[in-house]
Amino acid sequence: MLKNPRALYHDYLPSKLLFREEQYKVIADHLKLLEKGLAPSSLLLLGPTGSGKTVTVRRAIEDHRGCRAVYVVCQGTSYTTLVEMAESVSEKKLWGYGFNKVWEVFEEEVGDNPIVVVLDELDKIVVPGKGDELLYKLSRRPMTTIIGVSNRLDVYEHIRDQRVRSSFVPRVMLFPPYSAEELEKIVKLRIEEALEEGVVEEGALRYMAALAARRGGDARYAIDVLRFSVEVALKKGLQKITTREVEEAKEEVEMDYIAKGIASLGGGQRALLSIIVEKKRVTPSELVELYATKTGDKLSSRRISDYVSQLEMLGYVVVTKRGRGKGRGVVWQIELSPTISPQVVEKCLKETFATP
Repeated sequence: MLKNPRALYHDYLPSKLLFREEQYKVIADHLKLLEKGLAPSSLLLLGPTGSGKTVTVRRAIEDHRGCRAVYVVCQGTSYTTLVEMAESVSEKKLWGYGFNKVWEVFEEEVGDNPIVVVLDELDKIVVPGKGDELLYKLSRRPMTTIIGVSNRLDVYEHIRDQRVRSSFVPRVMLFPPYSAEELEKIVKLRIEEALEEGVVEEGALRYMAALAARRGGDARYAIDVLRFSVEVALKKGLQKITTREVEEAKEEVEMDYIAKGIASLGGGQRALLSIIVEKKRVTPSELVELYATKTGDKLSSRRISDYVSQLEMLGYVVVTKRGRGKGRGVVWQIELSPTISPQVVEKCLKETFATP
């Protein structure tokens, strides 16, 4: 059944980059200038999860090896991200040294050569307000091009330091969600590179693409469903993957996504999520009272609002505005995202991460 298992994972670079030719060309043109000793303007790649941002920039870097590049996934603060950058170019262990010392190591290793620094998941350091120091240093460094990658369309608005805004003025490039037809071809290519011919039935392929399309055109989700479908088939000793195996895989993928996400939540966020699952739809004022009853801890409306915003950003809940009738104003309502199974969330909260 298996031909190349690596092709079943996100970090695998497929032989072809499908439906991102325009974005690839822009990045490639920037890298060509760097190869010639010029430093073009920085880029900001924005789009929802699974829209091809990372695979496109990694493909471009792979195809232009004459350009020195550093690729890192942002790690929560300027310091931790800088340490990863500096360690990748120096092969030295730098954790524990001060920010300025780590920056010196990075400078020494890179020298005056043109370089592109790819900051994937840039929102992890920018949105909490912990990325200004690194962006300030990089954006003012000669012969350095920054490529920021984020699924937050408003990530630039979270840069608070006006000095950074004056020097980091990137060209924004949008990555729209994939359509069902595009997802089908993307998954088909992965199948061709990962599995023996004829392993996945046509109906199973179409179902995978349809599931990912419903999740907002998320190619990562499609690849995860494919990988879990292979695992289901192998465990059963099957030589074919049908819609039945895809359906089983879908449940496992949902559980895996939600369990990992809930693991990263704080106790307050988990408590709020459990209330929303239980009540199905609540208003912000109701949440304040229900949270106090559930936890014995009374939080301000502002704090509750912050928690809800974080849950909304992570895709767990949706916040809608509903009219009360003519002249009676509006009411905000919070409910679980329709793309997430309440049973799966409840199971994760109850069995794996005890809600406070």
